[in-house]
Amino acid sequence: MRNGVQGLLVVIFCLMVLGCNEAPSAPNASLNLQINTHKVAAIRIPADTESLIFPIFVPVNTDESGMTFSVKSTHSDFHIELFDPDNKRVASSSSGKGYFIPSRTFPPEARVNQWGFPRIVDPKPGEWTVKFLKTDRDSKKNVDLQLSIGLIPKYSAWINAYETRIQVGQPTIIQMSLSTHGVENSIEGHTIEVFNKTNEKIDSLTVSNNMVRPDGVRINVTDQSYLAQYIPKKSGIHTFKAEFTGEINGKPSTKKIEHVISVVDSKLSITGFSMTPVDSSMGMTNVDISVSVLAQTATFLVVRVTYSRNGETIDTSRNKEMRAGERANFSFPITDITQQEFDARSILIERIELVDFDVESSAKIMLSMPINKTVTRNAEDIKPEGKGEFDTLGSTAPDNRDELH
Repeated sequence: MRNGVQGLLVVIFCLMVLGCNEAPSAPNASLNLQINTHKVAAIRIPADTESLIFPIFVPVNTDESGMTFSVKSTHSDFHIELFDPDNKRVASSSSGKGYFIPSRTFPPEARVNQWGFPRIVDPKPGEWTVKFLKTDRDSKKNVDLQLSIGLIPKYSAWINAYETRIQVGQPTIIQMSLSTHGVENSIEGHTIEVFNKTNEKIDSLTVSNNMVRPDGVRINVTDQSYLAQYIPKKSGIHTFKAEFTGEINGKPSTKKIEHVISVVDSKLSITGFSMTPVDSSMGMTNVDISVSVLAQTATFLVVRVTYSRNGETIDTSRNKEMRAGERANFSFPITDITQQEFDARSILIERIELVDFDVESSAKIMLSMPINKTVTRNAEDIKPEGKGEFDTLGSTAPDNRDELH
C-alpha cells in the first residue's frame, strides 16, 4: 500500500442495492466496488498526519458503469483528489468541477459540509486512490469525514405513479424515466403495459413529454418528464411494466422496470370525516366523531372506527343497510373527556374501516383509511379523498423492481 496510510482509522459500512463484500478491518482498509453497489467509509485523518491515501478497487468488467463519489465532513480544511490506476488525477476538489455545499447549521459543531464530483464513465479496472490533504498543516486535531462511492449501471430507469392507492375510475398520472450515465433520454411515445395480479395484460399506455389537461395547461414538470394518464377499470393489484433496449460492451441489453399500485373498489367511499366537541356537565367534554359514506351499490355496511384512549385501543362500529346511491352519516361519540386528556393529547383517532357484510355472513373490508388525528377541543372537518390516503387491507403491493438482463 502507498505511503501515507499510517495511523489510518477506518470503519466500513455497506449500503447494498444488490450485495456487498464483507467489510475489511482497520487499519489497512480499502473498498472493493461492485456493479450496482454503493459503499460508505467513515475515515479519520489523525491529528499528527498531513495527508492520507485511501485505496479503492474497481473490478475488471464494470459493464460500462459510472463511478460516483462524494464526501461529507464537519470539517472543511482539506483537499480531495482521485487518482486512477495509472496514477492520473481525474478529479479534485480544487478543480472547480463538481460541487461544494457548505453547511450553515447552528451550532457549528453540527454542520456537515458536502463535496460532489462528476460521474466517471466506465472506470478503468484496478486500484484507484482517494487522497485527502489537510490545508491547515499546523492543525493538531483529527479530521473525520465520510466517503461515499459506488458503481452506477450505465442505464437507469424507473416508473412512478403519482398515487399508489386509488379507486376504480380515478385518474392518476404515471411518470417514466430513462437515463444513460445520468443523462436523461428522450422516450416520447414509449409503451407501458399494465397487468393484473394473475399477470394478465389489462391496459397499455404511451408516455409523452407534452401531456395537457382538458383546459390546455401542460402537465409535464420539466422537459425531461414523460407522463401518461391511467384510469383503472377494475380493483386489485395493477403492475406497470416497460422495457428498454440498449448496448453494453458491444452486446444488446434489455432494461426491465416495474411499478405496482393498489386499486380500490369504489363500491363504498368515505366522503367526509369530522370531530365536533360538545361541553357536558362537571367540566367534561364529549366529542362526536362523524363519518360520511357513499354506497354506489346496495350493501349491508359496517363502519368501524378505531381509536386509542390513554394507551387503550378501542374499536366501535355502526351498521346500516345501504341502498344504491345512498349517502349516510355515522356518529361515534367519545364521552366524558377531561381537560387533562386534552392537554396530554391522549386520545387518537387511528383508522376508519368500511366493511361489506353480505348475506352469507362473511365480512370483506372494502376500505381502510388511516386517520392518525388527535382529538382536541377544536372542531375539525376533514376531507379524506386526498392523494394516497386510501389503504386497502389484504392487497399490500410488493417492492418495485428494477432489473437488467
